[in-house]
Amino acid sequence: MVVGLLGGIGSGKSTVASLLAESGAEVVDADRLAHQVLRMPSARSRVVSRFGSGVLGPDGEVDRKRLAEVVFSDRRSLEDLNGIIHPAVIDEILARVRSHRTAERGPGTAGLLVLDVPLLSESPLGNECDALVFVDADREVRRERLRARGWDVREMERRESFQASLEDKSRMARFRIDNSGPLEETRAAVGRLLADLQAAVLPPGPPRGDG
Repeated sequence: MVVGLLGGIGSGKSTVASLLAESGAEVVDADRLAHQVLRMPSARSRVVSRFGSGVLGPDGEVDRKRLAEVVFSDRRSLEDLNGIIHPAVIDEILARVRSHRTAERGPGTAGLLVLDVPLLSESPLGNECDALVFVDADREVRRERLRARGWDVREMERRESFQASLEDKSRMARFRIDNSGPLEETRAAVGRLLADLQAAVLPPGPPRGDG
């Protein structure tokens, strides 16, 4: 079973993904794959050609913070960056999905592949998911989490303006987890989600007799 996570910036999709991994799920982290792509010489060369050497750090690698400052100020720049990175990332994720489906045996969530992909709802990967889960959190909670990371809170609104709205993401999802509270509450919610996912894929049992 392939499950995709949706949610706003700072909602805690990675936290939910980690909790699902603790339960035995395999997690595909698109951000990590994107980092790997940016370290490839061919991709780095295309990024520098498009955005200039100012996006490189002292080590000669792409500085993702500098790059983000450029692309999240201009939609065309973001589209150009996505054109460099996304094809390789999507190809790798699709390969993981195909491998998972080939290896998957039987019903239930024991064979669970979780896609933690920031732009899942805008990419063809959304169509690969058997179920979508919306990870929700109060806006002020999300802001506080981003402040703790050293973000300017205005950055959340700026980046989300380039994405599908939270309302649209919520409508797309069959399942929802509220990640506004303590970790243990989220852990319990993930446990309920796993039970719901298992119930969703198990075939109905035979009708019961009267005795």
